Amino acid sequence: MMRKQSQLRKGYAMKTWVFWTLLILGAFLFFSSMLVPVEVVHTEIITKMKFLLLQLAVILVVAKLFGELFSRYLHQPAVLGEIIAGILIGPFALGSIPLPILGKPLFPLPPGAEQGLAFPISPELYGIATIAAVVLLFLAGLETDFYLFLRQSFAGTLVGIGGVLGAFLLGAWTTIAFGYADHFMDPVALFMGSISVATSVGITARVLSEQKSLDSPEGTTILAGAVIDDVLGILILAIIVGMVGVKDHGEGKAEKKAAVVKHEKMPEKAQEQTAKAKKQVPWEKIGKIGYKAFSFWLGAVILGILFASRIQWFLKMWKSQGTMMALGLALAFLFAGLAEMAGLAAIIGAYSIGLALSKEKISKELEIAFEGIYSVFVPVFFCVMGMLVNVPAMLSHPSILVFSVVYSVIAIVSKVVGCGLPTYLVGFNTKGALRVGLGMLPRGEVALIVAGVGLAANIIDLPMFGVAIAMTLITTLMAPPLLVKAFDGTSGMRKGEEKKETKEEEEPLMVLSLGESSLVVPFVKCLQEVLENKEFHFHLLGHDPLLYRGERGQEAIEVRQEGSKLIFQFPKELLEEVKESASKALEKFQEKVEKAHIQMREDQ
Repeated sequence: MMRKQSQLRKGYAMKTWVFWTLLILGAFLFFSSMLVPVEVVHTEIITKMKFLLLQLAVILVVAKLFGELFSRYLHQPAVLGEIIAGILIGPFALGSIPLPILGKPLFPLPPGAEQGLAFPISPELYGIATIAAVVLLFLAGLETDFYLFLRQSFAGTLVGIGGVLGAFLLGAWTTIAFGYADHFMDPVALFMGSISVATSVGITARVLSEQKSLDSPEGTTILAGAVIDDVLGILILAIIVGMVGVKDHGEGKAEKKAAVVKHEKMPEKAQEQTAKAKKQVPWEKIGKIGYKAFSFWLGAVILGILFASRIQWFLKMWKSQGTMMALGLALAFLFAGLAEMAGLAAIIGAYSIGLALSKEKISKELEIAFEGIYSVFVPVFFCVMGMLVNVPAMLSHPSILVFSVVYSVIAIVSKVVGCGLPTYLVGFNTKGALRVGLGMLPRGEVALIVAGVGLAANIIDLPMFGVAIAMTLITTLMAPPLLVKAFDGTSGMRKGEEKKETKEEEEPLMVLSLGESSLVVPFVKCLQEVLENKEFHFHLLGHDPLLYRGERGQEAIEVRQEGSKLIFQFPKELLEEVKESASKALEKFQEKVEKAHIQMREDQ
């Protein structure tokens, strides 16, 4: 026995010695190959690709780590961590430090970037971020609950229009009041107004699900209002982008400076006449642009809806999730490119076709198929948006900091009041109105995409972009705790108009453990098939964490992921039906796994 133990110890010591020897040898060979000064001639395109690959590697690692930190340990949306990660590793912070192996910074600032005369990141990296934005808005369109939108169209329209008008007008007015825009039709004022409009309903949906209030009158009104909010926000963006193209506001900084010098040399009367001419609004052109933007969006949606069933047939015909995903992505890129050809932002086209497909069953399959792409591309987008924030420049200008705070406060007040007030017309009391207003508060991804479009088009500068980032962070951080406090169990409807609750105070919960988190998405696909056979409309509400909702008339089932577990929440009367559906879904899932094993044995 002692001899056997001695042999085991010797064997273990030998393995340890071999491991460390190979580790030291491998590390020496690897790093020496990197440090040996050999002149390698690379073409410009290879050099750019080399840097892009290294940049993407660092961005993905840091963004995902910060996202997990915020999501798991700080209980905040992962998007906040990804933005802050971008700020830290960006060209205005750690990214500007030269690295020994590269001989220069990983994220070098182009000449003139600090003065705002050049874009602070490479065109290649911004191109990747643009692809991510297209994917994000395509998925936002797919995830739109088309039938909830139709059912709650009146209350949702009131809330959406109230929030859009309040946020847009006050956001633009604040920009003018601080002297960053000359008048209301100044593209800078219009863009700062449109950035303030967007709502990130995924964050709100997650909080409402945890509070068991997603199918409450306030919850359904928020979800419907967010759809209207997004549609109107996209239309406003389309019109502004078209207006900027006509006005040629995107001229270079050098030309602007020359124009200012020339203006200063003019006599006073001539200056006054020039200022008047600038303030004259070309309403005819704006009308044409508005018609063009609205027509493109509505035309794309109508055509998409009419051909949605044929598109669904075409995508399903290949019977391959990979092919379906690739063709779906090609469709998003096609409409994004057509939108750019029409003089609008690419994201408008992607959102339009996603919205058109949202009423078809294929939308749910595409959402599941895109999970992998979403997990890779979207953190890159948020991280790159963070990298564009020039924190040192903002800190060195107190006026920008003051504007950031005021703009954020206005963004909060405009949404809470603008979305809350209209709810009085549909039977809500003050508590209910406050809940709806707070639910529409977080801005999130769409605000950042709009801000990125404005920065890329040279409409807003880096300080203004930093203000938009600050507003997004503040509103997104504030919304969850305020919502939790607002949903205190009391009714949000006025007396005499209270609706019968579709659930008891304490809804039953059912926990299904799948063992591994990687099995959640395939199982949910089986569950979706079972519930849709029972006439439930099943759809994805949020990605972080995964949150699903099935609706059948006034009945609703919520399913959310917690690691490798799925938490089911439903009214008591659905207890047996939910148990039966979960069991059938498990059987379907097991059948598919067993079929795969049988196929493997047959192939052998």
